[in-house]
Amino acid sequence: MQIHRIRGNDLKDALQRARRQYGEGALVISHERTADGGVSLAVAERSSGGAAAVVAAQQPEPLAPPVDPAAFDGVRERLARSGCSAEWIDRMVERASAAATADQHPMDGFGAFIGRELRIAHLPKSQGVTRVVAFVGNTGVGKTTGLAKLGARLVRGQRLVGLATLDSRRVGAVEQARAYAELLGAPVRALRPDQVLTAEALGAAGRDVVLLDTTGRPQSDAPQLAALQRELGREGADARLDTFLVFPASTSRAALREVTEAYGDLRLSGCVITKLDETREPGPVLEHVMETGLPLAFVSDGQDLGRDFHRATPDLVADLFLLGRLA
Repeated sequence: MQIHRIRGNDLKDALQRARRQYGEGALVISHERTADGGVSLAVAERSSGGAAAVVAAQQPEPLAPPVDPAAFDGVRERLARSGCSAEWIDRMVERASAAATADQHPMDGFGAFIGRELRIAHLPKSQGVTRVVAFVGNTGVGKTTGLAKLGARLVRGQRLVGLATLDSRRVGAVEQARAYAELLGAPVRALRPDQVLTAEALGAAGRDVVLLDTTGRPQSDAPQLAALQRELGREGADARLDTFLVFPASTSRAALREVTEAYGDLRLSGCVITKLDETREPGPVLEHVMETGLPLAFVSDGQDLGRDFHRATPDLVADLFLLGRLA
């Protein structure tokens, strides 16, 4: 049995090419996404005798017509209500319909597709290494509250947590950090704007995680965090830095682009979406996250420290796109 490789711009294009070259009886053995965004099919020609039996034993899937994009009209309406742009909707629905199967409801098909497309951040535990988690972004986007919510999750998981803040000049900032530290039963350090950041300065010794709050001023935050990244990147360092860019769901596309550019020189581990309770149109921020390629780590949809902070999952992402909120 001879296996042929067929490449196409998408699944529909690849299937049509396979039919033209090998006829309606061709069998698809497998398909996969290529690095350039296309689709590659492994196709076998149906033949008599042993070859056909071998193919049947492998249970290949017969070529099937792609799902009609018109079946996704309901999906389009949902995405428009969530604030997604018309151009983005057209592009994503075309791709989702090409990847869908006939037995899937369009909503389920799109949900599965978008859950695969938007990257999810993975935060593996590092044995014997303190994780320094920094939230960066504009003032007022929910960095401090988000860190406190993350701290509450970590404390519930029996992790030893410490807090540190670079925001020592803003009125009330240190007092707020101390109040959150008291709630979490964690030590807190207020660092000077000109202080050299090291694991020792952050109080990393004996902690599983240090949550580092920042000022909201990229001109000062970015150089300090870049220096800390270099410091903790040394061989044998017993701490590592993960920096997450915080996007409020209620902000404009222009503001999202601006803050992303402001922190563009930092090596980011991912992003966090906050203030989902303040809008029913999270489409712009979700589109932006997909465009930047930043993995999504957490989302926040309220003020409760214990309940309103969620680990990002494919199902959660699908709910935000299709419902405009968490289910």
